[in-house]
This record gives sequence, structure tokens and C-alpha cells, in this order.
Amino acid sequence: MKTKILKFSLLVSLYTFLCTIAFAQEIKFNQFTAGNGLSNNFVNCLLQDKTGFIWFGTDDGLNRFDGYEIKVYRNNPDDKYSLSGNIIWALCEDHQGNLWIGTKTGGLNKYSPDSDKFKYWKLETDSLEEINITSIFEDSRKYIWIGTYKNGLYRFNPLTEEFDHWYNTNYDKNIISSNFITSIIEDQNSDIWISTYNGIDKIIFSQSGKPNPQLIKESPTPIWYLKTSTLFENMILVGSLNGLQKFDPVSGVFTQIQLPTSDGLQFGQSVSSVAEQSFNNEKILWVGTYGGLVYLNLTTGHNERYIQGETEKSELISNQIHDIIIDRSGVVWIAGENGLNFYSQKRAKFNLISSVNSIFSNTDKLFNMNIRAIAYTDNKSYWFGTDAGLYEIKNKKNNSSITNNPSLTSLNVWSLFYGSSDKLWIGTYGQGLKELDIKTNKLKSWKVDNPDFKTASFNYVKTIAEDNEGNIWIGFWGAGLARLNPADGHLDHWRKENISSTGLSYNDIWAIIKDKKGRIWIGTNGGGLDLYQGENQNNFYNWNANENRKQKLSSNSIFTVFESVQGNKKDDQTILWIGTANGLNKFFIKDDSGNKDGAKLNVEIKSYTVKDGLPDNTIESIFEDENGNLWIGTSSGISFFNTLTEKFANYSAADGLKRSTFNSNSVIKTAEGILIFGCASGLNYFDPKRITQSSYSSPVVITDFQIHNQPENHNNNSELIAGIYNSKSVELLYNQNDFSFQFASLDYNAPDRNEYAYFMEGFDRDWNYSGKRRFVTYTNLDPGEYVFQVKATNSDGMWSNDIAKIFIVIKPPFWKTWWAYTVYVIAFFGLLYFIRKTEIRRRKRKEEERLRREREEARLREAELKAINIEQEKELEKQKIRNRIAQDLHDEIGSNLSSISLMSELIQNDEKINKEASEKIKRIHSVAKGSTQAIRDIVWLTNPSSDSLKDLIVKMKEVADNSSGKFNLNFDYPQEIPDINLLPETKRNIFFIYKEVMNNIIKHSGAKNVNIRFKIEDYNMLLSIKDDGKGFNINDSFNGNGIKNIKSRAKEINAELKFESSPGNGTILELFSSITQMRD
Repeated sequence: MKTKILKFSLLVSLYTFLCTIAFAQEIKFNQFTAGNGLSNNFVNCLLQDKTGFIWFGTDDGLNRFDGYEIKVYRNNPDDKYSLSGNIIWALCEDHQGNLWIGTKTGGLNKYSPDSDKFKYWKLETDSLEEINITSIFEDSRKYIWIGTYKNGLYRFNPLTEEFDHWYNTNYDKNIISSNFITSIIEDQNSDIWISTYNGIDKIIFSQSGKPNPQLIKESPTPIWYLKTSTLFENMILVGSLNGLQKFDPVSGVFTQIQLPTSDGLQFGQSVSSVAEQSFNNEKILWVGTYGGLVYLNLTTGHNERYIQGETEKSELISNQIHDIIIDRSGVVWIAGENGLNFYSQKRAKFNLISSVNSIFSNTDKLFNMNIRAIAYTDNKSYWFGTDAGLYEIKNKKNNSSITNNPSLTSLNVWSLFYGSSDKLWIGTYGQGLKELDIKTNKLKSWKVDNPDFKTASFNYVKTIAEDNEGNIWIGFWGAGLARLNPADGHLDHWRKENISSTGLSYNDIWAIIKDKKGRIWIGTNGGGLDLYQGENQNNFYNWNANENRKQKLSSNSIFTVFESVQGNKKDDQTILWIGTANGLNKFFIKDDSGNKDGAKLNVEIKSYTVKDGLPDNTIESIFEDENGNLWIGTSSGISFFNTLTEKFANYSAADGLKRSTFNSNSVIKTAEGILIFGCASGLNYFDPKRITQSSYSSPVVITDFQIHNQPENHNNNSELIAGIYNSKSVELLYNQNDFSFQFASLDYNAPDRNEYAYFMEGFDRDWNYSGKRRFVTYTNLDPGEYVFQVKATNSDGMWSNDIAKIFIVIKPPFWKTWWAYTVYVIAFFGLLYFIRKTEIRRRKRKEEERLRREREEARLREAELKAINIEQEKELEKQKIRNRIAQDLHDEIGSNLSSISLMSELIQNDEKINKEASEKIKRIHSVAKGSTQAIRDIVWLTNPSSDSLKDLIVKMKEVADNSSGKFNLNFDYPQEIPDINLLPETKRNIFFIYKEVMNNIIKHSGAKNVNIRFKIEDYNMLLSIKDDGKGFNINDSFNGNGIKNIKSRAKEINAELKFESSPGNGTILELFSSITQMRD
């Protein structure tokens, strides 16, 4: 089946009305031709299916329309599932949503939306001519009835695929009245009615269910059309060559429905089709004839015939109407031989003649001008200020006429205000201020100037107002504000003063109004809003957008100011609506007693912009309806603002508005409640009561699905998604995870205004609001299950309850399937088992190795313990030997030396000894005494009982004390000495180093002061010895045995030794040693 999508490139232009007001008719038809996407201009039949698509049967294929694009179905000889023929004469939808198509060549086709394919049956006949199918109908028994041209009536059973055939022969004319069947219907009693060229037949069913045709009404002229009526209860509408009738099947009575005259139209009374409509409580018939389209308003009695126009694109495209339908969104579709017309009454909301009755009849000229200002005077005249003069429309009872005073044609009017005493004040662009006396029609010019300020800006009057005292307030473009007393001509003038904070805020005045409290409010185009406080209150109080305080405007450029009256019934509050260059502002004064002191007013300001629903932030004009709701002229059309719900509804050229810029403050409401807005290309007028929001809940459908930007029929799984809009689910491969959806809201009133939101469950966190964009692309989705959902608004912005859903299943790659994961699990547990077995073996070997090491370590510890025991035994033995040596040295040698010392001392004192011998004995005594002391030191060092650190320090202090008297001694040591036993080597070497140093100090230093300091930290000891003796040169003394012995002993115990000495500066020795505790 060959299909083709044709883009509907001129969608917007087809759904927008032209700006020119055609007073000959209110209805403007949009045209739809092959230039816009139709496969052929000859359109024979129309149908809207259950989904909401519009189908067009043409002379070259079947067209499906979604409001944006057309999909064309044609015959493809190479595709058995395509249409059997391209000339479509009949369409019907059955109860299952299948489409039945009748072709000119006799092919009966059934289209399945699920598969997007056609199935074909050929009607059998004895005639050699082709069978032309003219009508198809499904009855309540689920049979398909087929009417033909020349070949009679068929009935098809879809279950058995069998045909029944009724044919009028020359031998039996009672079978059916004619073989030329034009239409088939079923009434509420399930009776079948057939129209033919010769009359109306009724199918009578026997008790066995056998159908028997019966002629009900014979007609000398063809009956073209039958329709069961919804407006006329239990009636059948009958269209024939002689007009339209309503037929009562019970009584058999035919009643003629009068159509407008068709002068000059040959077949103006020949009715081809009828569509019924109920709109705004009015009953309407749309009647298609072969001489144009007839509009019958059964409620008001108004009727109109529309015929083909030659140039106007808003006129009927063809006089030969083949079919008419009204879709569920209310759009009227008219099929003709030159294309399609369609018309939306919901969109025709503005600029209807019926809205203003006869106020503006015969005033065509006014509707193409730049309407800058509008006013209404007590003489029932409307005044319109333009850039080409001032125009007056006098509202007469039966007629209205437009007049233009020659003296006013040269005025470039910018503003109008109707004041007291029947005076119309006129502000001009470059021509100053004018006053028109309504009664005498005399025009007076006022010279407004300021001797202190000369400027041409006084000639540009943008806005005018009147206060309670009759003074005229004048706003200039560039010259500030003036107040004129017409009685005496006195003029007050205010300009922006840079040095004044209470003066006028800006010199461009765009709006002046007097509120119900009598206060004067000034809207400036650059300085915000000013309140005139009076001369006694510093003149003006200002609100603007630049202030740091909470209550501020959204913009300093104010175009219009309007006080709410209908929407504010309370005397103690005032509501001003302010139109700015950045949205709408609500200026709400609470507890309002009419105070003119702006600082004392309790003001709340709230702003609304495009974020809140406005179509545009430039607010040019504001007026309220009888319900207090606002109608706002913007740069993008008219916006309706519900002041209670704070919701906006926006209207544009698609609703009948002129596509033009609205003028500032150019708006008025008539006594009948009609709102009139002035714009650069004329007027926009409407009755707010007739402007209603559509409640139609439009269906939304998914119209296209593409994978990797390829259309659905280019993909391998096109079978699954051929009828994507009717599909419930789609399965994709893992590498088809880049795809896109296109969707459409089937409201045909103004598809370009439908908005959309979509949500992919399983991926998106919330709804995505895409505005008018109706497609979405998803990329790199993970395998899994998703639900794509889309919803839409109707053309008036109301969100539909209908949500289109489709389930998306992205299959994982084979390595991510359940059986692959099963293999992975088995392999994983196998690997775990292998690892476990390996780990157990490893642990077993490790445990064996650990036990072996433990046995080895046990043997080593045992050997170490034995060695330690042996060592301890040896140590004990050494200590015993040291004790014996010390004891022997003390007892034998020490005793002998003591005896020698004593004896030598005794001999020395003997007078019988000569001097020489005495000296020798004296030396013997000294040596013996010194040796005795040395033996004592050796005995102390050798004795194990004196190995503690405390014993060492006590011994060293004893040595130092023995030197007392030779110098001043300071011996500093810790009060708390750790209980540490020293190794004999450490003890001996430290003691001998200390003793060597002390001997050197005594013998050589000549010191007067000696400082000895001990410092113990953990198992480290610092010994510092400092004297103030004569010192020596260390380098010269390296060859001495004393210093060599000291260094040698320090090295033996791995101690750090530090010497500092120089001639005349004393000596410092520092010994830092680690104290190793002796084993017990």
C-alpha cells in the first residue's frame, strides 16, 4: 500500500480570518484545496471517525486529516493491501472502527486502522458495466448495505462474506423502485430507508428476518439524500431535486422546508446533503445544494445562501456541494467539486454584524482607518478620532450614518473626552487642544503654553480628563501635565523637575483618569504612576518600578489606566488596572477613605505578565464587562481576564480579530454592552456575553512514530506500528532506543492554538509542557518498560481529559536477557564454587604452614628460653664473680692499701725519719690513699648491687662533693629518679667520663663555678657539665689522652658527645646517652 504524507503548509492561514469586514455576510469560509495538501480538488464524501480524524473521499485517493497533515491512500498495483480504486464515492464507519470505502469501479474496501491495510471485495453483477458504489451504511444488525449507480442494492455479511442483491428488472419492478441508489439510513425502529431516482423505499423485515423492499413514496424526480433528524424528533430529512422536506415515517406526511430563492442558479433547490447543528441555543441547518450552500437558523428564522465567489478567499469555493458534515469540535466541512470549505462558529467570535445590530451599518469607510480614540456623547453619537479626521456615527432607530465635518477632516486626532456642557474635547497630534460644541458644532482651539517653557510638545495632546470642578486635565507628549479652567482660561502647568522628589515624575503623559473618590491619577510613559495630591501636599506622589519597597509597578511605561466599577462594589476600596509595557498591574487601595495623601494610602500592587497567561506584555487598552472581568487590548490581540480566577483567555485573528496593533486608550462600551476597540486598521467589536470558552474535550492521538528519524514504514517492525495512533504497545530492540513521537489534538477550530504536554513514565519525572510543539524525541533509553502519554488543549486552551497512551518495551540485547542472566548466575555461582574450593585449599595449606611455623617458633622460643636461662645463669655467675672480686679487692688489696697508707702516715710522723725519707714516705702515703680511693671506685663499679641509675647519680654527686671548697658547685638532678638498672658498660663509661672531666676541671681549669645538670626522659639521659675556667683550644688538645679516653668511652656506649671550649671562655660538655636497662 502506497501512502504519502503531505504537509499542510498553510495551516495557520487557513484557520485565521481576513481583517477586511465583509458586511454582505458574516460567515467566512476557509478554503482547502490541492494547493494545501488535498490529493484532488474533487471531493465527493466526508466522514469523521471514532478517533476524531477527518476523511475526505476524492477523485484521486482517500485523505486522512489530523488538523495539521494529510495522509493519502491510493491504489498500488503491487500492493494487494492497498485501495482497489482511487475515485472514492462513499464512506462509512462500522461499530468496530473499520472504515468501509466505496469506489467508482465497484470495489468495496474495508480499512483496518490497526493494520493500516485495506481488504477488497468486488461486487458481482450480470452487467458488463462497472459498478459504481454511491452509498454505504451499517445497520444495527451489523450488516453492510451498499447502494450503487445502475446496479441496485447490496447487503454484505462481514462474518460470512456473503452478498445479497436486489435489482430492479423490467420483469419485477416491485423489488426496489430504482437501481439508482442515492442514500441509505436506519430509523429508530431499526427500519432501513433507501432513496433512489424514483422515490423512497423501506426495507420490511419478515419474522424470519428476511428483508423485503417496499416503495413508500414514488417521485418523478430523484431523491438525493436521506437523514434521520436530531432537530426534528422522529423525522427524516429528505433532499431532492425540488428542495428539502421533513418526513414523518409514522404518518407518512411530508412537510416542505423553505430554502432561500435561487435566482439564476439552475439547481439551487436541488439538495444533496444536510448537516444539523445546535449552537448557542440556536438550531441550525446547513443545506448543501447544487446551487450553493444554504444556512437556515431555525430559531431566529434567519437564512442565507452562499455561492461561489470569484476572488474572495473567504467565500464558498464551489456551488456544487457533494457532502456536509459537522465534526465533534463544531467545525462545518463542505465538500465540493473545487475543494473543501470549512467554517468554525466557535472561531467567529469577533466583528459580527449581529453583535452591534444597526449601529455601524453603512459605515464601511470607518473600518479601514487608524482609530486612535473613541467617545460617546449624549446625543447618541459615537465619535471616532483617526489620523484622517474626526468621524461621527449617529445611532438612529432604523439606520446609522457616518458624517465627517469638513472642518474636522484635517485633524490628526489622538485623544477624545466628552466633558460637561456637551463639550467634546479633542487632543491632536501636532495641532494642539480643540473643543467641539456638540449642540452648535462649533470648533474652538485652545492655546496651551507656558511662558517659562517654550516647546512644540504642547501641540501633542495624548490624553484628556475632567475633574469634579470642571477643570480639564491635559497630558502632553513631552510637555508634562496641564490643568485648564474653561470658564476663565486659567492654566496650571507641571513639568518634571530633576531637583524635586514630589513633582511630576515624567513629561510623557499617556493616561489621566478621575477615580470615584475624585482623585486625579496620571500614567506616564517613563516615570510610573503619579497621584495629584493638591498644592498643599507637594503636588504629586509617585509609584514606579525602580523603588526598593515591596509595592512597585512592573514597568515605568504606562499606556492606560482603568478604574474597576463593576468589579468593585465596595466604597472603602479602589481598584485601578494599569496597562504597562511589561504586563498588567492591579493597583488595590484598601481602607480607602478618599485620602489624597499618597503616603497614607494602603496600596497593594500585583502584576501579571506572559508567565501568567498574557499573550503579550504590552497592554494598550482595558475595559471591563458587566461581571467585572477585563477585556484587554494587547499587541497580540485581545485577552480576557477573569478577575476572580485570575486566568487569561487569549484571542487573535483566528477568532475574527483584525490582525493589527491596538491603540492606547481607544476603547468604549456601548449601552447594549458591546465593547469597541480601536486599532491601526479599524475597529474590533464584540458582545462579551457571546464570547464563551469551548468546553469541547478534544481527543489527542499519536500520529507518527519514527525510529532514528526514519518513518514508521521504514523500520523492520512496521507491522507493529503501522497504525500507531491505534496501537496499545510497541516493542523495540535495544538498538532502537532513539525514537520520536508526533501527536495531534483533533480540535479543528484552530489547530495552531492547540497546546501539548507529554510524559514518559519510567523516564520523565513530570509532565513536559511543550506549548504548540507537537513532537518529542527520546534518545538512548535503557532497555525496560515505559509508558508514553500525551495530552492536549482544545483551541481555547482548555486541557482535555483524554490522554493518549502507548506502552513502550525496549528489549535488552541478548547478553542482557533473562536466559543470559541465568547463564551469568550459573557461571557466577560456578565461579564462586571454584573460588571457594580454591580458597579452602589455600586456607588448608596456609593453616598447615601456620602450624608448621608455630611449631618452628615454639622450638625457637624454647631454644631462646634455654639460651636466656643459660645467659641468666651466666649473668648470675658473673654477678657472683663481680661480688667475689669486689669483696676480695675490698678485703685484700683495699685492706693492704689502707694499712700501707696508715703505716706511712705513722712513719711520716716519726721524728727519727730524715726529711728525704719523710718525703718519700709521704708520696707513698699519697699513692696508697689514691689507690685506696681507686680500689673503692672499682669495687663500687664491680658490685652488682650498685647498678641502678640512682646509685650512679649518688656516686657522681659524692665525687662532686669531695671537690667542694675548690669552686662553687651547682649539682642539678631530678627529684624523682626512675628505678632503672644500668648495664655495667654504661654505668662504668658514664662514671669514668664524668670523673675524667671533674679531674680536668680540678687540675687544669682554674674554674670558680661549675654547673652539673642531669635530665632524664624515658630511657635517655642528658649530662651537662659547664665551668667558667680558662678553657682550651679543642683542636690543640686532640692528642691528649683525657679527651681521647672520653670520646672512646662515649663511642663505646653509642652516646652523643658535644664539647665546646675556647681559651678564656670555659668549657661545656654534653653527653646524651640511651640508658639500656639491665636484664633481671
